[in-house]
Amino acid sequence: MMEEFCPPHEQQKLEEEFWALKQIDDDNLAYTTRFKQLSFIVPHLVLTTDRMIRKYINGLPPSMRDTIEAAKLDNIETVYRLAASLNNNRVRDKQIATPTSSSKIANQIIQQSSSGEGKKRKFQDPGCNAVVPAANPNPVTPENTRKPYAGIHPKCTTCNRHHPTNSNCRHCTICNRFGHDTTYCLTNSANKVRACFKCGDTTHLRPQCPLWNQERQPAQDDNKVIDGTLLH
Repeated sequence: MMEEFCPPHEQQKLEEEFWALKQIDDDNLAYTTRFKQLSFIVPHLVLTTDRMIRKYINGLPPSMRDTIEAAKLDNIETVYRLAASLNNNRVRDKQIATPTSSSKIANQIIQQSSSGEGKKRKFQDPGCNAVVPAANPNPVTPENTRKPYAGIHPKCTTCNRHHPTNSNCRHCTICNRFGHDTTYCLTNSANKVRACFKCGDTTHLRPQCPLWNQERQPAQDDNKVIDGTLLH
């Protein structure tokens, strides 16, 4: 029956698996179950009880292996029970130790979060509800409010002004700037002489202009007459 349902190449794979079989992590039940199955399929690898016990112990973790070897048991079922008991103790010890470490980590996280909130409260005034307006990326400046040129003349690349192509750029030789000539230059001392807005005389201004005062005299006399009438 073994040769019919388990060909030689499959039996060789099972033998290799049996020799390499070991307990993974804390899953002793899976290791013991698979050990029983393979010892039944390939019994010639564990013909005696002593050989079976040594093969089973070799697949256990080192801490469990030393304890079972020190017990010197001669029954495989007793070895199974002792291994299961030792494995349960290992799992229980890990469960007891794990919450302690996790609780420390949790306490550290809580302390860090609380300290961070405390720092934020120091810089935040709960009574201050002022809303800071967002900065305008395109502020209004005289350059932005300047009306675009609507004429027909192209823009000169020399003076950066619009003028006919057949005319020269207006250049001031006093301030060395484009856009005006020496007649209208503000830095020219000759253009800084003040004159009367009424008659154009440079010897006086409009408040002292005889022509301006002469024109205003009839109106002032009429106001005096009206004021005297109302007073009487």
